[in-house]
Amino acid sequence: EKVKRQSLQQDDSEIVRIKLLEEESRRRAAMERTARQNAERVQQSKIENERKELERLGLNGHRTEARRTAPSASNSSALLNEGVAVVKQAVKYDNAKLYAEAYSTYSQALDLFTKALDSGKVSAKTGRKVIDRMDGYLKRMYKIESVACTTNSAKRNDNFVNIITTMTKNGFNPTTEGEESYLQARLAEGKNDRTALGLYNKGLEYLMAYHNACKAKGKATEPRIVEMIGNMLDRAEALKRLGV
Repeated sequence: EKVKRQSLQQDDSEIVRIKLLEEESRRRAAMERTARQNAERVQQSKIENERKELERLGLNGHRTEARRTAPSASNSSALLNEGVAVVKQAVKYDNAKLYAEAYSTYSQALDLFTKALDSGKVSAKTGRKVIDRMDGYLKRMYKIESVACTTNSAKRNDNFVNIITTMTKNGFNPTTEGEESYLQARLAEGKNDRTALGLYNKGLEYLMAYHNACKAKGKATEPRIVEMIGNMLDRAEALKRLGV
């Protein structure tokens, strides 16, 4: 009888422990949800203010319209001005929840900014500001990609590695975003979350860009980054085979 009571007490304790764990899990999920919502509001606010921020780049020359033919790559100021005009249109689409149009237009802007940076005629000060804006646009594109590119209205930008490589050559550090995406992908895969493949691909694009930039400078990529790239390639390929 005593053993039976002890067993019942243990069962009760286990039930209480499980309930506490479930409550803690729900509390954490609610906190994470609130944090994501707050982050999205901050991001939307940032996008809304991009026009004003970009005007602080000091590009006071003639502003071209978004749909005009891009100037030659040698004219960095014209390219940047064109990029600013395109971004304004992208923000309008984004705010109107026209995500396919926004995604495609952000892509155009990133291509223009990349050409400007590749021209080698952008000052270091302006380059840093441009890269900061490009980082924000990239994150926004990854955010809306699943919606924008599944509508068949927008084609996924396959030039992200080259864009991020150019950013990296001009002072951007892509490893933080790449490593964070890798960790998020592993967590998502452990939960059978369908976002895992996209996160692996995102991480690969950032870390491959870092690898390319290192190679261009004649610098060896850190072994842990190389290992991470290999792991992501393997996991992404495995998920593709599974049809995830």
